[in-house]
Order: sequence, then C-alpha cells, then structure tokens
Amino acid sequence: MFPSYEVLDNYTEQLGANELRVVWLPDTSGYTNQTPDNFYAQTQWIADHRREIDVVLHVGDVVQHGSTTPAQWAVADTAIAKLDTWQVPYLLNMGNHDYDDQLAGADRPTITWQQYFPQARYTARPWWRGGFFEEGHSENVYLIRSIRGTEYIFLNLEFGPRQAVIEWADALLTAHAAKTAIVTTHAYMYRDNSRMGSGDDYNPHTYGVDADCHDGDELWTELIKLHDNILWVQCGHDFVGGVAYRSDNSDGGQKIHQVMANYEMNASNGGAYLRVVTFRLGLNVIDVKTYSPVAKAYLTAAANQYVVAAR
Repeated sequence: MFPSYEVLDNYTEQLGANELRVVWLPDTSGYTNQTPDNFYAQTQWIADHRREIDVVLHVGDVVQHGSTTPAQWAVADTAIAKLDTWQVPYLLNMGNHDYDDQLAGADRPTITWQQYFPQARYTARPWWRGGFFEEGHSENVYLIRSIRGTEYIFLNLEFGPRQAVIEWADALLTAHAAKTAIVTTHAYMYRDNSRMGSGDDYNPHTYGVDADCHDGDELWTELIKLHDNILWVQCGHDFVGGVAYRSDNSDGGQKIHQVMANYEMNASNGGAYLRVVTFRLGLNVIDVKTYSPVAKAYLTAAANQYVVAAR
C-alpha cells in the first residue's frame, strides 16, 4: 500500500488525490559553518525531485553565527537559490542562531536575515500566495496552496513566538479554519517526547527573550490545541537525541501530530539527512521517512521511519 523509498534517487511516484509530500530541512547551522556541501546536496536533491515534492519547510537555525559570519549566510543563500531556480515552494524559519546576536536577545535583531531572506524573496515567486506578520519582516510567514484537492495553510513561526505573533497566528488559523494547517517552528518538542517546557534544556525562555516568549507547552496551550484544522507541528532545536514524536487531541477532538527532527549531532554535522513526509489523507495515513542524498541511505529506526494514522 505504501511506497518503498528504497530507490528514492529514481523516484517517479505520482501522488494521488488528497495526497501531499513535504520535505523538512532540519537545522542546517553546522552545514553553513563547516560542511556546506551537505546543504547544497539537500537542496539539489529536492530540485531534482521537485515533481514529487510539494512544499519544503525549514525548521530554523539556517546558519550558526548570525550576522558575524557573512560566509555562512552566503552558503545558505546559495543552497536556497537552488529552490528559487526550480520554483520549488518553500518557507524558512527563524531559529535562535539566525538572529543577529546569535541567541535571540530581548530585541530579536533580524537585520541580516532580512537582507538575505526578505519578503520579496517569496513574493517574487509565481507559486507565492501568502502573507507575513509584519511589514519588512519575513520571520513569521504563511503560504496557502491548493494541492490535489485539498486546501493547505503552511505557517512558520519564529523562535519562541511573541504574544503578538501568537495572536496573529490565532486569527489567521481561525480565518482559514477550512484549510488543513501545517505549522513549523524552531523550539517546540523535547528529547523525551514531551513539549518543551519549564526546566528543559534550551527552553526559549533562557535565551534573553523571557518577557515576551512562548515555549512548546505555552504554544500548545495558547495556540495549537485551539485549532482543529492543525494536523502537523514540526520543529528542530534540541540536538540531544534530536528526534521526538507525540500526538494529542485538539480541544475539538482532532489528532495533532507533533514532531522534532534535528540531526546536527550526527556525523558530518547531520549527514544531510532530511525528513520526507507523505500525507495520504484519502487513506488517513502519514508516512515518515528520513533520507540523506549524501549517504544515499535511510535512517530506519522507529523514531525516523514510521506510518501513523492521520486523524
């Protein structure tokens, strides 16, 4: 019933009605810092398989050292430009390392991010249909796509979202309640399959943004569980173990899948592994695979390869 993926480099499967394939790029900060060929290989592989991939979503920590390292931003720019060239729809996410001072800070400076990944980088694309939280900033962004009979809203939220961002996202998801929602943010899940909360390592509240910040538990309570149309939440950030999964019901009784994938502690700063997730909504299943175009191999342990009931 489900595709093999054993020959994904020659993959030609035609997706059917009510099916969607999303590729998530886990934290790429180590690639921009040390092994850029891994990042290039990821986006080249996506470009090569663009006919079987609908949307690409980055979980954040695109670079390692914020504004102090133009060379790292140049690597990220070159990698993402492959998606621009081949018109692959994508959204990037703001991780703590992507702020100008590397670890967020109270004023959340994003000058360098806006230089390399401004709103215009999205709005200039023929596939663009979406919007932003605020003028001149692209760190909170959404994309609307109609894919094989289903309307989707893809929503990317900054590291430790601010209260105003939560309110914006809440209104947005309410206005698009008829669309299936997929949310990506940087810090949400924890290594023990819980949501990131008080006392957990690398909680956003410990990065100098405590006065206006939401961790995973708070994001769940104040936003995620309130919306029955949210199907999937994906994050990175916690590199100890690097993978997690849980599902919980929304207030309205709909299953919401919550997932972490971050491979930066694997060999070669992550080994170029990325998440390939196929939503087969007509069959009510979601198929998760983890693949490296460099190793040309899968991670097949249960935490990296599984099928779950969609609802």
